[in-house]
Amino acid sequence: MPHFFRPPPDALPPAEVRCTNLRAEPLGDGRRIRVYLDLTPFLQPPDVFVTLSDAAGEEITHSHLIGVVNQRLTIILHLRTPVERRYILTATVNYPALNISNEHSVVFEPPVSTDTENHLP
Repeated sequence: MPHFFRPPPDALPPAEVRCTNLRAEPLGDGRRIRVYLDLTPFLQPPDVFVTLSDAAGEEITHSHLIGVVNQRLTIILHLRTPVERRYILTATVNYPALNISNEHSVVFEPPVSTDTENHLP
């Protein structure tokens, strides 16, 4: 299978690849969170590991993206329980073969919803 990744002219080596923007947007059902993630331009496609933890640091859900070829990513994280009050979202840009890893975290609080009709049981 051909490889279609072509690095942009301003691409950086693996040791310099970073997450430049990370934000979360809870969806109306209270059980999904849309994650927006931007990376610096890269020479080699990285792996990206996204983790959602509660305020105590306990992992709630995660997603592992292997060989990412886009600088801008949007993913949906699914929750087993409805959205709580405070979360820590962490994105780790990883090059396992080179033993290079860079982490970026944000804390966010979903808005309080009074609409119970859209929540799953």
